Amino acid sequence: TYVRLTDGMNQKEKEKIFLSGDERYVRKQKEFKKIPGIPLAYWVGKDIIKNFEKGEILNDLLDVKVGIQTGDNERFIRLWYEVDRKKCSFHAEDLKEFLKSGKKWVPYNKGGQYRKWYGNYDYVVNWENSGNEIKNFRDGSGKQRSIIRNPEYQFRECITWGLISAVGFSMRYRNSGGINDVSGMSAFDNGKIDPRYILGLMNTPVAEYIFSIL
Repeated sequence: TYVRLTDGMNQKEKEKIFLSGDERYVRKQKEFKKIPGIPLAYWVGKDIIKNFEKGEILNDLLDVKVGIQTGDNERFIRLWYEVDRKKCSFHAEDLKEFLKSGKKWVPYNKGGQYRKWYGNYDYVVNWENSGNEIKNFRDGSGKQRSIIRNPEYQFRECITWGLISAVGFSMRYRNSGGINDVSGMSAFDNGKIDPRYILGLMNTPVAEYIFSIL
């Protein structure tokens, strides 16, 4: 048996809620095992628990990938208005098309502030010659400072969200033509579902409620 007192702002209010018996929940312990991480989410309804038990995992429907670490953002990254626009490629479909353009800068997804649906196109990264300077960036002892992850997903369209947020979760659509880093977490189409459907779902109060459980 659980008593939920989170709505009480002080000891007196919590005592009143406790004695009233209005916020009492009786749950079987085994129900918690159906929720990833086994949180003691005793207030969750049976329909939600059934969704966790029988629903599809988003990680199975999309390819969720982390991006690159430059090793020195001040050296390799600029705000889009700080560089020569003629040296920027904003719409390359893949690396081959970008190299053919002879450009230097491409959009760089760093996550950014809380914003739903679209936006946070603030940065560009030096990817000249397929990112050669970043890929060979080392410290004084010769140790590799940059980390290049999942290069096969670069320049692809995706849905993205910030790694860290003090406000809440927000997901955005990103056009093809850019590269994401470790803060601009991204999910890509793997043929199972249109990522924009997931985008619509993740920005709803339903998703916020699920996140509060997890």
